[in-house]
Amino acid sequence: MSSSIAAFVANLSAVSFWMNRVVPPLQIIFGTFGNLLNIIIFTRRSLRINPCSTYFLFGSVNNFFAIYVALLTRYLSTSWNLDPSARNTVLCKLRIFFVYVSVCLVLWLTVLASFDRFLSSSYNAGLRRLSRLPIARKIINNNAQNTRLRSSDRQMIAMLLFQVLTTTLFSVPYAAINLYDTVVITMLQYRLSTSGQAIYNVASNLFRLLYYTNPVAGFYIYTLTGPKFRKEMTSCIRYGLKFVLRATHLQGCLPLRIQQALFVETQIGIMDESLTLARRRNTVHPIQHRNPMNRTSII
Repeated sequence: MSSSIAAFVANLSAVSFWMNRVVPPLQIIFGTFGNLLNIIIFTRRSLRINPCSTYFLFGSVNNFFAIYVALLTRYLSTSWNLDPSARNTVLCKLRIFFVYVSVCLVLWLTVLASFDRFLSSSYNAGLRRLSRLPIARKIINNNAQNTRLRSSDRQMIAMLLFQVLTTTLFSVPYAAINLYDTVVITMLQYRLSTSGQAIYNVASNLFRLLYYTNPVAGFYIYTLTGPKFRKEMTSCIRYGLKFVLRATHLQGCLPLRIQQALFVETQIGIMDESLTLARRRNTVHPIQHRNPMNRTSII
């Protein structure tokens, strides 16, 4: 092997080493932060009435599991040789099972959310009824609520479309190189050259890291594509910041303008929400208007 090829192989090996050493910790940090905010935001009242939010919520919980069971354990074993499952057969089998289940659910929950959006946008009323939460959580009494629900549906569809696109982009290369490994290297027993093996190792590591970006990227996709999601995220951050400032008694140290932005606007938002709930309680469905007349006629 010539010196140029040896240097080329050494450089590619260094690239693979540093990819596996640097990228996974960043994925764990950003994935933990994003999925934690996803869980908080999708459990808020304004979003949890939408069936698609349920899939996003379950997906965020599963993403946590995938990050710490699949990504973290692989990072510790490949980069730091910390793998208790290597010395315990039962633990090894359990790890493999939970890794594959959690990673596959990342994709399948996206498929289920897409199927739910297909049902909700169908012209067939029977199919649309299949895309519903329990009836008590989906009772709609006036046109304003219908309008908000349709707007929320459109935003959920946009968020889901971008998630499907990024999931496809991150997953197809990994599937392709696994197919190549299975067919060409394992079944046909094709032997790569030294430089070819180095290129294959870099591509395999890169595509695997892209694939493990799927449980990390959800929050950032929703933030870029969902106006209502951004609004709820801003409310959560403001509430959390206000709680911390009050608990540490640091709100008096802030400029007056920032205090007004944090506390006065929050109080106005709470008052607006209370007024909206009061209007909903006072709104009477047309069927409810007819009931007293029916009882009077019977008497």
